[in-house]
Amino acid sequence: MSIVESIIKIFENPSTNGPNFRFNNGQVIDGIEQYQDSIPNLSGTFNDDWDVTQWCSGSYFDPISPVLEDVEFKDNILGTPVATWQQGSINDSAGNSSLSIYDSSESSDAREDGRILPGYTYGIQVQGGKLNDVNLQTYKNLSTDVTFNHQINFTANERITNVSGSTGLVSFGNNFTVNFNTVKKISGVPQLGIFLQSVVYDSRGVETVEAGYSSLNGSNSGGKIYSPGDLTAISLYLGSMEYNYNGELDAFSGDTSSFHNVSINLNAALDKIITILSSQDPQNASYYQDLSNWNLTGSYIGGEAGNLGTAQPSNSSATMDINNISITQDLSSNIKYSNTSQKIQSISDLPIEDNQISTTTPSDGETNLILNSGSEYSSIYTLKNPQDITSNGNDTLTIDSGTAASVHALGLYTNIIGKGGSATIDGNSVLNVSGSFSYFTSENINSNSVYNISINTDMNPSIKYGTVNFSLESASTLTLSTGSNAKYNITQNNDSKSILLTGNNSVEVNNESQGYQVIVSGNISSTGKLLVNGGGNQQVWTGSQDTVFNASDASSFSGGIFSSNKGNVNSAYIDVQGGTTNVNLNTEMVTVWSNSGITNVYGSLSSSANDLLVSQGGDMNITGGAGTETLVAFANETNPEDVASVEMTAGSGSQTIFNYGVDLTVNGGDNNKSNQLIISSNSKQIQSFNCINGGSGYQEIWSTSSNTVINASTSTASGSIKDVVQGGDTTFNSGIENAQVFVFGGSLNANLGYNNSITPTGNVSIQGDIKSNFNMTLNDFTSSNDTLILTGLSDTHGYKITEKGNSTVLTFDNSKSSVMIGGVTNVDIHNIGDSAIQIYVPVSS
Repeated sequence: MSIVESIIKIFENPSTNGPNFRFNNGQVIDGIEQYQDSIPNLSGTFNDDWDVTQWCSGSYFDPISPVLEDVEFKDNILGTPVATWQQGSINDSAGNSSLSIYDSSESSDAREDGRILPGYTYGIQVQGGKLNDVNLQTYKNLSTDVTFNHQINFTANERITNVSGSTGLVSFGNNFTVNFNTVKKISGVPQLGIFLQSVVYDSRGVETVEAGYSSLNGSNSGGKIYSPGDLTAISLYLGSMEYNYNGELDAFSGDTSSFHNVSINLNAALDKIITILSSQDPQNASYYQDLSNWNLTGSYIGGEAGNLGTAQPSNSSATMDINNISITQDLSSNIKYSNTSQKIQSISDLPIEDNQISTTTPSDGETNLILNSGSEYSSIYTLKNPQDITSNGNDTLTIDSGTAASVHALGLYTNIIGKGGSATIDGNSVLNVSGSFSYFTSENINSNSVYNISINTDMNPSIKYGTVNFSLESASTLTLSTGSNAKYNITQNNDSKSILLTGNNSVEVNNESQGYQVIVSGNISSTGKLLVNGGGNQQVWTGSQDTVFNASDASSFSGGIFSSNKGNVNSAYIDVQGGTTNVNLNTEMVTVWSNSGITNVYGSLSSSANDLLVSQGGDMNITGGAGTETLVAFANETNPEDVASVEMTAGSGSQTIFNYGVDLTVNGGDNNKSNQLIISSNSKQIQSFNCINGGSGYQEIWSTSSNTVINASTSTASGSIKDVVQGGDTTFNSGIENAQVFVFGGSLNANLGYNNSITPTGNVSIQGDIKSNFNMTLNDFTSSNDTLILTGLSDTHGYKITEKGNSTVLTFDNSKSSVMIGGVTNVDIHNIGDSAIQIYVPVSS
């Protein structure tokens, strides 16, 4: 038998044979996983060796209902996916997950390095929940044929992308199920099943190979071993099996822009398990160490997420992309158990993360280490136990933020890259140092060393020999130690931070360098004007000085305006504390915060503009533009009697308005077809009010405010209004535009007749849920223009009609709601099902 013939593929490659698989339904009956009846009908073949498995999911993917070519999941390397399944959302207690299938070799929008990937690539994303799993899992029954006395290897092209969140956990791995003593069934020797998990990414920063039900059990929780017959756990346990990256296990530390080849020596991983079991159960050690007693039963590749058993929701999310899976057995090999250290998992072209207290590199090669003991999940705590590195080779050391490294540089050359950590260096190597550090000292004696260090904070570095280039990137204090023999070159970049105190003089500020500026004027009387032209990143604090701010034409921000991560988008923050401030918006993202004084805002002419406007006690007049404007208005807590006044007029773009405690006027306008969303909630300021005037665009109002007046347009019929009353008191005056009014609480007083010398012709649809205990008064209600539907009744007769004066009053047997129809004593009631009615006013003959 030749070497090639002796290496067999245990499972079909899902990249070349796919992408149609069975999908599970989350059920297990008598220890057997259950599957849905249908399978996808995507172009390609059906792979009987693999399936798609989810566990602890809020819902399960419907095999026949993927989203085809979903651009939301378009990838810069892989292009647009063939199909995508999604379930849940970031707010769901069970979390959310997705599976996307790419065919980058055939995709017109894939990048060149994506097109060289063979066949299908599977993208698995998980977030939140409790053990929320998605896996590409083997379905093929291997019986007991694949034993570990022959070499078993795994390889695949993989990467981690879209890492986000800070709570809970997300973990990905290439995992396997292994049985012991189910081949020979030796009498008196236990039969075991083990989950052999080889983690490639763990958001906690501690990568584990843990033979338990899940790597989510937590640090040092120990793995569990189960009975192959009924899957119940047994008394033996494997303990915590964490291996350092620069020893036995390589793993991804976060997002990877490109694919890497991941290879796993399953025999080496199993040897770790056998070493532990032999120690716990020494009487059966010889059986454990006979690899012919162990057999591979399956594999599952994917991710799981969760909240680590706490009540705090998990927002950690990531995606693992998988391509070209190969699991092979070499029948020509004869493998014996070994208790020596072996490489278990290797990842090609990947800097190796190191969080150990002490590391010594070999002298006959190059080692690339990322020193990362600053994570709270690290096995050491940096401030108490600095990482001690003896570098004997031509090594590259990256010192991450929060890490304190003591480096003994003894090789010919040493590259040291700072990512915010601290470094203490000695030795005689030729150093090439770059990056930024929180603390830096070098006693290295080689005068040929070169240091290119960025200064981002106050520092007192000490460097004995070499050439030193300091680049001041931000406002900072740099103090050089005495007694140095080094040569220093110090450069302050144009984009460093600057602080300007205007003194309330007449000042014009430009930011041609695109740097970071803080501009502050005082609270003193003056006639000087402040003119600020936008650019870079700026903060403007106006004091009492009259100010004009002209936003720049920098790239706009396309994400959510409340997003904490806005990337590298230039932006301006204007804090108005007095005087009169005029803000002219453009494409640059601007936040205006009005605390006092008067602020006039004029909208951008660009539809890509995206700006945030806030009133916290300051009066504002806002003229809308073509972009997106978000207004947040709330009472001034330090002076609650002083109620601000805010008026906002529609432009051609969209406006979202949140009001809590200011006097708000919103104008729809007759010339601009904008979208306005107004959300107004209760406030302690009972004297505040909302006045919404209709126009030619669409207005949606959600209100619990104590005093809201809505005036439908009397000059244009091209607009429309949707009003949702959830509490408080709302007055609606009809006009010639159509309106929908939904009542879920509070009171509604609707005047549907003669308004402002204009006979209303707009259709008004009113619907109320009587279980929400509202009060409704309708004046001049006519069935020709208006409709009234009431829901939530106890049954078809759950109401009572009485006359009060010249009006009809409806009350209900299951709520305190009441409806008064003014000027009408005769109404028709039509049942809609068992719990809803529609009320008609007969037309006079």
